[in-house]
Amino acid sequence: MDLKKLHLFKKFDKKGKEILRSKEEREFIQFIFIYVLLGIVSFAMTIVNLITGYKMLMWSTLTFGVCCLINILLCHGKKEKLINLSKILFSLEFLALFTFFILCGEPEGFSALWCAIVPASGLLLYRRKYGTILSIALFLIIAAFFWIPWSNFGINFLPDVYTASFKLRFPVFYIASYAIGFIFETVRAFSEDAMESSYKKYAELSYKDILTDCFNRNAYENKLKELKEASELPPLSIIYVDANGLHELNNSKGHEAGDIMLQKIASSLQEGFGKESIYRIGGDEFVVVYLEPITSLEVFVRLEKINKDLNELGYFISQGIAFGKSEKSCCINQIVKNAEKQMYENKARYYKTTGLDRRTHFDN
Repeated sequence: MDLKKLHLFKKFDKKGKEILRSKEEREFIQFIFIYVLLGIVSFAMTIVNLITGYKMLMWSTLTFGVCCLINILLCHGKKEKLINLSKILFSLEFLALFTFFILCGEPEGFSALWCAIVPASGLLLYRRKYGTILSIALFLIIAAFFWIPWSNFGINFLPDVYTASFKLRFPVFYIASYAIGFIFETVRAFSEDAMESSYKKYAELSYKDILTDCFNRNAYENKLKELKEASELPPLSIIYVDANGLHELNNSKGHEAGDIMLQKIASSLQEGFGKESIYRIGGDEFVVVYLEPITSLEVFVRLEKINKDLNELGYFISQGIAFGKSEKSCCINQIVKNAEKQMYENKARYYKTTGLDRRTHFDN
């Protein structure tokens, strides 16, 4: 295979997988696929019926094919109301077409056999609840025509092509078709739910730091990208935080003690600025991306409380603060750099002021 073609195929395959991750997109694509497939089959049968001389069947299949095209057009803009309208129309078109097939009976009762596709396609398109309702509706129509002895009342809806054996057996065959379709749809639904649950779990893991329950660097980078692409910045406060002495604590008291320190710092920051604002971007570094209106004084008050609570536990942090303006021209990267620079300056000042050797900070 040509390398260029292989690249295009992989690109298309990747794009398709991304689209199909959405349950709504999968359902939408299924409807379009069924509309197109049944439309093609209807137009093909229209040609067959024209050639074989079954004009009534020709007009019915042609009409259904046109209805499929209308349904596709209704779904074209992906507007929810129009898509729901197309689903309702499609179910009514289904019932009308197959009721006509039963009453028509041509050729030699073959048309009625098409009813057997309703359970499978109905369950696939409308899921178990509404697919079952559609299947029951058509079954009641079939049973009413085949099992009620209308001739005893001087009424004969059906042509003579149906034998007594066919009238007795076909509704049972329809029930069996529904049962098989229901089993497959149940397995598919459970598999889809499991897949959705797994995807959400791994998606969350890709954005969460397991140890601290903060967002991770991946989520942080995405948040910065989102802010860069915004037409206007929301009120923005960036707080760069570093855990003083984490490396030394790990060496002197073990990594478990270091993990506890990180968890305490994370929970204090989350309590002060909300869980949705805290990112752990490195081993001992956190960033608060606070997007709510707040004064600089309130930020300092909250940080003072956080520092006090941590100091009582024997933990110390260095932080740098920078504020963004509600202007498009404001550079996010520069705001972050300002906060980071201030944090490192405060960290150096902390060790200089306390006179602590960073290598022995937690030895005692």
